[in-house]
Amino acid sequence: ISFNHVLVDGQAAVEFIVSWAETARGLPLSVPPFINRTILEARIPPKIEFLHPEFIPIEDKSSPSPSTTTINNKDDTVSKYIKFTPQMIQTAKSKTTHESTSPIKPCSTFEALAAFVWRARTRALEMNPNQLTRILLVVNTRGKFSPPLPKGYFGNAIKFAPAHSLAGKLVKKPLSYAVARIQEAVRSVNDKVLRSTIDYLEAAATKTGDQRRFDGYGVITVSQWSGLSFSTTDFGWGEPFLSEPVESERTIVFLRHPTEKGSFNVLVGLPVPAMERFEELVQEELCG
Repeated sequence: ISFNHVLVDGQAAVEFIVSWAETARGLPLSVPPFINRTILEARIPPKIEFLHPEFIPIEDKSSPSPSTTTINNKDDTVSKYIKFTPQMIQTAKSKTTHESTSPIKPCSTFEALAAFVWRARTRALEMNPNQLTRILLVVNTRGKFSPPLPKGYFGNAIKFAPAHSLAGKLVKKPLSYAVARIQEAVRSVNDKVLRSTIDYLEAAATKTGDQRRFDGYGVITVSQWSGLSFSTTDFGWGEPFLSEPVESERTIVFLRHPTEKGSFNVLVGLPVPAMERFEELVQEELCG
């Protein structure tokens, strides 16, 4: 199944598929769609109150290396599911607490794993220490608006919450540093920022788009699918055997392990040499 992200996000897509399956079985819709898109219209005139660095391209400063020369060539990249067990997740969280040099909020599983992946990917790609890196955290904003969006909102309500760090600083600092950057980015998403983002995009719609903001060694997107119920949809012949996203070297996807409670599968795409190093880092830091 494919869909255009301009139209809908993951939650809306899941709710559509669930409604489709319920209709196929002659059941009433558990979540009727709310299709009034005007609630997310830009203001007139636009009121851009914040900077929106997630839309600004990052300059590549990393010179080619065996780990980086093929990152833009899909034929030379490999995608793998890396399993993180409850023990590995707890190790990552413990590192965040014990290695921190300043007070830090307790971190969620998503924050701990996102921070670990961001840091390990940067090391595996052997980035220039002066390379600016950006992690784009996909945030479901339905509950972030004031008032919240109506239940069943059928549209795209995600926001890219950006966290930044120089590569050298990211890999030298403890894991708690990356976690703090991620927590700060997610915490910054509120109604005012979201309305400013909508207005920014409306103002930019008349200009030539610059897709380079998602390119480069230093940029990754992290999306959490663990709360999406693709795997429980029943059209009348039972639940699906497998549900997984399309591979991408630019997007890291978090999914719950299909059989092991508390474990997560993380879909990662990297050039072959970098993938080997990434897997080594997982073993060294979380299983050693």
